[in-house]
Amino acid sequence: MLGLGYAVGAALLLWPGLIIVALLVAGGPWSARMGGVLTGFGGTWFVLLATIGWSCAQEPTCVQPNESVWVVMGAAILVPGLVLVLMASRRPTVH
Repeated sequence: MLGLGYAVGAALLLWPGLIIVALLVAGGPWSARMGGVLTGFGGTWFVLLATIGWSCAQEPTCVQPNESVWVVMGAAILVPGLVLVLMASRRPTVH
């Protein structure tokens, strides 16, 4: 049942997410924009799934599949986003 939830969620969020990313990249200097998208998405994903895993680990009666892979995926999205944001913040801006 959890897999079905992930599949439906991914299907509903994939296309709008790709459209937003395409619009951000087409809008000019993309490193800050993509960094913001990746940081926001990866950070939200990481915190949400890490919190769920931690809450279940504290409850002895809680049973759920191992979500470590999903937490690592959130971190893998978050880290490049932070790198892009740092790169964009070091780049001089033209007024």
